[in-house]
Amino acid sequence: MAIHGLPGIGKTQLALHYAKKHKDLYPYVLFASTDTMDDFYTLVCAELGLTANSDEQCRAVAKRWLRNGNGERSAACLVIIDGASEWNLPFLEGFPRDIRDGRIVFTTSHRHMVERLDVDGRWFEVTCLENDGAIDLFSELLGKPVTGSELEAAGRVLASLNNHTLAITHVAQYMGTAHLGFSELAGFFCSSGGSMLRVCLFR
Repeated sequence: MAIHGLPGIGKTQLALHYAKKHKDLYPYVLFASTDTMDDFYTLVCAELGLTANSDEQCRAVAKRWLRNGNGERSAACLVIIDGASEWNLPFLEGFPRDIRDGRIVFTTSHRHMVERLDVDGRWFEVTCLENDGAIDLFSELLGKPVTGSELEAAGRVLASLNNHTLAITHVAQYMGTAHLGFSELAGFFCSSGGSMLRVCLFR
């Protein structure tokens, strides 16, 4: 299956949460990010102690282990391929899909990649949080409930952030470092035309 959504919206966290929640179902969890796809099969062989004398043999051995056609592994596996894009198409196109006793979860920020991944309609989009969920996330990150006059100011801040998960995370970190409340932050945003939040989000 594939998880699609804007960068920073929480796709990777969702996939990892699924892996953690179902760790009894998937004793083997393999994670391939854009930084590790080139070395994925080498890492699999090294971590699992699979014997291979060359990179080519390592790819073959690791793929055979993944397919589990002859019972190469003793339990189910979950493979998370994080950040699927045009840049890593050679890896994606060569990745075995006929994984017995296992599941593959792709994450991608590119809508057109959903078709390229050929997941037979098994995909969904992660969107920005609803207001209540966004307030809950702020409360969790700040370590205290958002109440009273701060609640109204938090709503103004969230409107400027479009309730985007990564933006909320960065702003909460900034608030903690700068010891700012929502009322002060909303005031800065209004008086500076958003420049304070741009520094917070993009520096």
